[in-house]
Amino acid sequence: MSNIHSDISLSVSGAPALAQADSPPVIAPWIAPIEEHPRRWIVYPCLLLLGVLIAYQSAAYYVPSHGGTDQNGYLATARLILEQHTLHFIPESPFQFVGRMMVLTDDGKIYAKYPFGYPLLAAVARHFGGADAMFMVNPICTALACFFSFFLFRSVLGNFASLMGVICMACNPVTLVYANDANSHAPTLLCVVVGFWGLMTWWQKGRAWRGFIGGLALGYACTVRYTEFLLVLPILFATLGRARFRLRQIPLHLAAIIGWAIPILAMSIQLWISFGAPWRTGYSLCREQTGFGLEYLLGGPEPDKQGNWATLLYQLNHTGLFLLWPAALGGMLALFGHSWRLASLLALWIVPSTLLYLFYYWAPTGETTTGYLRFFLTVFPGMLLAGLWVLDRGLNLNRFIRALSLGGLTFLAAIINVDNISPQLENSVESRATLWYVGQTVERNVPAGSVIFADQSIDNYLDEIGRWTLYDTSLFAPRAFEQYYKVARVADVEDPNPLQRARAEKYMKLLGVKKPDGTWRSKPMTELDRQQMAIVEKAIKENRRVFFIFGGPPPRNMLASGETWTAVPVATLDPPPRAMPDGLQTRFRAGRLVKSPPAPPLNTAQRKQRVWTIQEVKRLPLH
Repeated sequence: MSNIHSDISLSVSGAPALAQADSPPVIAPWIAPIEEHPRRWIVYPCLLLLGVLIAYQSAAYYVPSHGGTDQNGYLATARLILEQHTLHFIPESPFQFVGRMMVLTDDGKIYAKYPFGYPLLAAVARHFGGADAMFMVNPICTALACFFSFFLFRSVLGNFASLMGVICMACNPVTLVYANDANSHAPTLLCVVVGFWGLMTWWQKGRAWRGFIGGLALGYACTVRYTEFLLVLPILFATLGRARFRLRQIPLHLAAIIGWAIPILAMSIQLWISFGAPWRTGYSLCREQTGFGLEYLLGGPEPDKQGNWATLLYQLNHTGLFLLWPAALGGMLALFGHSWRLASLLALWIVPSTLLYLFYYWAPTGETTTGYLRFFLTVFPGMLLAGLWVLDRGLNLNRFIRALSLGGLTFLAAIINVDNISPQLENSVESRATLWYVGQTVERNVPAGSVIFADQSIDNYLDEIGRWTLYDTSLFAPRAFEQYYKVARVADVEDPNPLQRARAEKYMKLLGVKKPDGTWRSKPMTELDRQQMAIVEKAIKENRRVFFIFGGPPPRNMLASGETWTAVPVATLDPPPRAMPDGLQTRFRAGRLVKSPPAPPLNTAQRKQRVWTIQEVKRLPLH
């Protein structure tokens, strides 16, 4: 009698029916699909067509390059995993380029502060397809996440509403931006979609392998983004909901926890080895564990201190879930009146992560920015599920009217979203295409093992490729000292900062001198020039070639001792072309194919600004 409540399921009409005596015990927290005739012969071709369109949309904005600091942290780690079978490296010079998202440990090792999950995926792609293949991980993960979201939605909704959910996911501006951003959000989205599909269908159908896959995917999501550790809460809820405390059924009821524990254990061991404790991450070395507080949620009196609650609501309504945000909120509340177990599972998925980032210190404002909304991308499927449910199941409307309303709302939101975000996607493609072209030119003209001085964005990208020893030209300037001095000595020691304080102190001492009163000042430019040329001389004595890359004319004389050194032009990009890699000139925008416009003619000032040059440093012959 104690288990009689576990033998109740909901039929299509909603009436209770006794489960078969020999079937595994199932709690039925779900609302059965509304469609009595699935018509799969229509559904699956439509799903396949959507999958093709999603893949094409991702490919249309694919360029295998990125000069961002976050991206450098992930992809440089992927290179280390593949080439050196490790997550760290030790620079050969204290001035050598190290990405800003890297952290320095007490034993001199450099690690990315991020977990290893995404770099591992990128390393696998690089193994099979070369360096460019690392940039294919996100488009593939995005396409798969949108495709598998149908099966996640189908565990609760009808076929038509589930297809509309796929369209909402694929045309979401945040999804589109980070499909080609070489960041961690697309792989996390895939893990979460697959994980909750496994978790929900495990609770519905009682198959241990589904629970294991769900737990494994949600556990791996934590190795991609640490904050996904909060997803253990819905796993525990689902496990307790299934528990029958029978010894022979323990593997069945613990399947999700077992799957989740495998990647979590691997990550804990890696953190212990790298940072000294299973719970200590690279973020703790930047004090970013202190970057959560009530003041960030509520905001302040200054105009630029908008509270995160207002930022999130505004951005969700305008960009994140345009036209669907009210339905998502209403669906979350209405579900508690129909299936409290399903509503509780969704709440444990959505609410903890949302609250965490509402208290986070870094929250860019603006109507169309996706910088803050990216933190919420993994809860969007849950929000959409709630919103689609209330539109598909919660309204007492004629079936045709309901489908017409849901379809019209979905397509309207999708078209407006894609059209609004397309300019941002186009601009991103243009900048990354220029970077890709510069990188291709460097690979053709600069031998592996050479020393390269370039700006930070070029260094970020070349570091991901990994054939050269890199130095940041902006490091050898007084303004660099001021930047690091501010972080090392002026900033509050308790304030979170993406740049590690220990690294800032290291650069402050390399670039500055301590005055008698205990304060610091920058070294004069002449001395900074000598430090730079000492690196050049050492490399040439070791029979290594040295190159400088400039995006525009050199800002100053890069050779401090002009009598003995000269700069020989190797290649000139005048101007960087707008052409994409072969086959990527076509764009898909708002349901129509368009061609990327040709570059407009440039005047003399624009050409001078956009000229890129590669110059090799050589010693003048002695007479």
